Parts: sequence; C-alpha cells; structure tokens
Amino acid sequence: MRRIRRHLTFANVALAIALFVALGGGTAIALNGSNTGQSDNLGPTPAPRTTEAVAAAADQLDAMHVPYVSGGGHEITPTVADEGLDCSSAVSWVLQHAGFDIDTASTSTVTTKWSAILEPWDPSQRGVFVANDPDPDGAGGRTGHVFLVINGRRFQSTSLNDDGATWVGPYTISRRSFTEGPHDYVAWHVRGTGVAPQPSSTPR
Repeated sequence: MRRIRRHLTFANVALAIALFVALGGGTAIALNGSNTGQSDNLGPTPAPRTTEAVAAAADQLDAMHVPYVSGGGHEITPTVADEGLDCSSAVSWVLQHAGFDIDTASTSTVTTKWSAILEPWDPSQRGVFVANDPDPDGAGGRTGHVFLVINGRRFQSTSLNDDGATWVGPYTISRRSFTEGPHDYVAWHVRGTGVAPQPSSTPR
C-alpha cells in the first residue's frame, strides 16, 4: 500500500510540473515576447506580411497625423515617427509595421535595401506596390519620391500638403515605368501580397 501511495505521489508531482510548464511557462513567454499585440515606437508589432497587414499599418500611421519632415525618421531602424517622416521613411514605417523585416530606406536605396521583398511590376499582380523615383542627385532641381499603392489606394507623405503621412485616394498603376509631374517612377510589387488564399485540403 505504501508503495502504491508513493507512486501516486510521484505521478501527481510530475503532472503538476507538466501543467506548470504547459500553462504557466507558455503564458510567461507570450507576455514577455513580441506577440502581445501592443504597438509603440520601440518597434513594430509583428504582423502577417499581407495586403491587409499593410493596409492596417497605413491606417494606423494615417490616424497618428504625423507631419512631413525632410529627412525625418531615418536615424534608426525600425523607423520612429515621433519627429515626423518624409516620403521614404513613411513607406518604411508602414512596411515594417506590417511585419516586413526591412531597413529604413531613402528613395535612392529602396531597390537595394528592399530587394528581398520587391519584384518587378506586371499587370497580373494585385496587393501592394511601391512606386519609386530615386533621382538621387536631384537633377533639374527635382528630388526623389516614393509612395505605396495598397489595394488600389495611394498612401504617401509629401511636403505638397499639410496632411503628412496619409491616404490620398484611389490609384491605379498601369505600367511599370511612368511619369507623374516632375517624377519618373518605376513600380515594384511587394512579394507575397495580393496572393489568393489556397483552397483547404481538409476532407469534407
């Protein structure tokens, strides 16, 4: 009888430890990790790298009413919006907060720093696009510019208005290279966005 009780005691202790690790340990990891769903300027909240995640990040930045500041937001990666953002740091902020692991770029470094997530535009693609005019030398008194097109809506930060980083309105890219005002843009597609969900393989 004593031997049976001893075995039962050991079993209870083992069960208690297993429950503690499974429940308590797991909870501690979730609370101390980056999956709490909280967002602040210490870094972007991890999110699925999807069109919806990019749109949600753009909504978040738009609601913050961050002013346009030339050169703003380039001091550190991930981008911090406290002091204002320019066109490229605003796009960097949105993509970073949508879960893309990229450095903050300028218009002249978009294609090199973001080469892992960009692919050439073609008319069959959907989702998120980056339209970039690098113009690194400011030829003819111009400066570069970059903006996002997310599900047919344009998002940008520009000095041409007082809205800062914001949605502009409906927008369609119809060719890979195009001119708009003083800018000569090249369009890129953000890999993995606009992909249709795969059909479930679960038997019915």
